Amino acid sequence: MSQAVRKIQQWLDALGSVAASLVLVLVLVDIMFPGSSGIVANIGSLLDDLSVEGRYSLVAIFLFLLVHHHWRLTRPGPAGRDSGTSQS
Repeated sequence: MSQAVRKIQQWLDALGSVAASLVLVLVLVDIMFPGSSGIVANIGSLLDDLSVEGRYSLVAIFLFLLVHHHWRLTRPGPAGRDSGTSQS
């Protein structure tokens, strides 16, 4: 069961990476060729619709995700998991 959850988490991480890369590419294309994808206008209208508290919340969520992602990449793995033995 643990392996299935780990596999789903890997798929979701990969899907999130692809989605983030796609958004970044669309933003760059829209900056180089204004109005071609409309994503910059959509992001601008989304931010205009948010209140000041909503913008602070968005920044706080982004910072939390950034710190969490950094922590997941730098934390050491649990001892004994690589050898295939179970610990109780």
